[in-house]
Amino acid sequence: INVLFWFYSREIRAQWLNVPPVPSKLSAVSPTLGDEQFAARIISMMLQNLGNTGGRTTAVKDYDFEKLADWMILHYSLDPHSSLTPYMAAYYFGASQDPTKIRPVIDYLRLVGNSPEGEKWRWLAQAIYLARFKLNDLHLALNMAKELEAIPNNDMPSWTKRMSVNILNQQGEKEAALNLMMSILQDKADKLHPNEVNAMVAYICEQILDLDEAK
Repeated sequence: INVLFWFYSREIRAQWLNVPPVPSKLSAVSPTLGDEQFAARIISMMLQNLGNTGGRTTAVKDYDFEKLADWMILHYSLDPHSSLTPYMAAYYFGASQDPTKIRPVIDYLRLVGNSPEGEKWRWLAQAIYLARFKLNDLHLALNMAKELEAIPNNDMPSWTKRMSVNILNQQGEKEAALNLMMSILQDKADKLHPNEVNAMVAYICEQILDLDEAK
């Protein structure tokens, strides 16, 4: 029986059926006996490992971004204080090889970034960057820039209050990206986790600047 089963199954490989359907909030917390923090952490782990099935990896551009954003919104409803999922949205899913698909991710970052809590405004700034230079949607970027300027957070750096002007000036993508990232580091690096600071420095050196500029 084992030999016959081997002949039958030897060519079968695990297949990824794309992003799974999003459960209700009640269904998400039921396996964790109502512990929303535990459920949120399970979802964040799932999001980190999406597409890695049967020893294979899937390009981010092939994800179902509508369902992906729904999962992230569910995570936000369970843990609105976490920066892990917005971090993945901004720097991982937002870097999709097909920028035309990232609008749901931008909508999620817009939702999170409109919170006046702590450093959440940074995610709205990232949403503005993605809308402006990945989607080339100047109208959406300008609307979000006005939302950023209106957030009642006195600890935000001064450049956030003139973001709409910067968009209207239509800076080059490289310059705008560098200014955004450098401004965050210069103003808030001492308040960020060292891992995030290192990741931002690496992003600047490897994604925005060429080799000579990075040196």
